[in-house]
Amino acid sequence: MKEEEVRSLVKLLAARLTPAEVAGVSIADYSGGAHQEEEALAATFAAGRAREFLAGRLAAARALAGIGAPVGPILRGSQSEPLAPEGYALSISHGAGIALAVAARRTDLHALGIDVETTGRLSRKLWRRIFTPGEAAALAGMPDPAASATAAFSAKEALYKAIFAASGHGAEMKAMELTIAPDGVFRARISNAGALGVPAEIDGFILITKEATTAFAAIPA
Repeated sequence: MKEEEVRSLVKLLAARLTPAEVAGVSIADYSGGAHQEEEALAATFAAGRAREFLAGRLAAARALAGIGAPVGPILRGSQSEPLAPEGYALSISHGAGIALAVAARRTDLHALGIDVETTGRLSRKLWRRIFTPGEAAALAGMPDPAASATAAFSAKEALYKAIFAASGHGAEMKAMELTIAPDGVFRARISNAGALGVPAEIDGFILITKEATTAFAAIPA
């Protein structure tokens, strides 16, 4: 995805993300700007993965700066999650040639998650691992099942990140049952919410373009 396409996508997302801040970087066009400590982490990856990682860190720095957060190296936690500055929530994703990051003050949003996928990329062979029977039946009846399934998967990935950020534990894919409205707004029922210490229902939205499918989920402060 070229930089102008990234800017267009970020503009669409930003219109729906208040009070969070979103930033994006074209992975192909990334030319530096990460911190030395981040580059040291990236040095342990294969070249393509390193480029994604560093583009994601640059996007995260821009998102954090947009809400006035102190910007320094964004290191990794025990599960490879990005470590945000104290008092801030942060999520990063890479896909469809773009690195996206979203950030918010924890006084506004307790936890959040973002995910980006290539539109229509999810193989039907994976549906049984990800979707409940009811979800799978609904997706099979959609005009474009591949695009709809990719969108639902992206929503669950965003939810997983938000839940992990709030609880320190991830949720099983089938434990997050989605209801998705025609405009992309979704609500997920979390079957083991009590054990995780998160709300029983978590809301978010999906944005689908020709190239990229993006999902965002958040747990309120």
